[in-house]
Amino acid sequence: MSLESDSKHKNMKPNKVHTLQQKWLRFLIFGIALIVLGAMAITFPLIATLTIELIIGCILVIGGIAHVIHAFGIRAWSGFFSMLLAGILYLIFGIMMLASPLIGVLTITFLLTSFLIAEGIFKIVIAFQLRPLSNWGWVLFGGIAALLLGFLIWAQWPSSAVWVIGLFVGVDIIFTGWAMVLIALTLHSVHKKEG
Repeated sequence: MSLESDSKHKNMKPNKVHTLQQKWLRFLIFGIALIVLGAMAITFPLIATLTIELIIGCILVIGGIAHVIHAFGIRAWSGFFSMLLAGILYLIFGIMMLASPLIGVLTITFLLTSFLIAEGIFKIVIAFQLRPLSNWGWVLFGGIAALLLGFLIWAQWPSSAVWVIGLFVGVDIIFTGWAMVLIALTLHSVHKKEG
């Protein structure tokens, strides 16, 4: 089955597939760049973690400013004070993260750890509720993996805070990069066959 016939089943028009086939090299370069960036994030997890924390801090500050401006633009509305307080909250947390990045990293890692432990527990419960169905074990496996990951990070907290976020983001970026490389190779192979 060719990529073109696959695309018809997925509502992608053949001319769009042809356009993608011609751009296979862009996918390849993009994928390789992502793999390199992901490897850098894994190699230098503290730098990646601090960079991510600072970006989140900037987003919160910008979001806080936008909330405050918006709140004053709708002063007559009964939700003015709620909007203003939300903006102030964004600003406070954003400024705290920018002023003290290590505290921000510790907080984000603590929240991530708590999320993984809670997610693991919920997935395990859901898996046993799905037990009569086939493949319920995959949900159980995912729950156990999330739970173990959460406990592993927790066992090393606060020192794990300096590497966890950078590592996770690096791994995610590498997987995305590999996906783009594989798509590029598929597009190139189909383009060579049709060309």
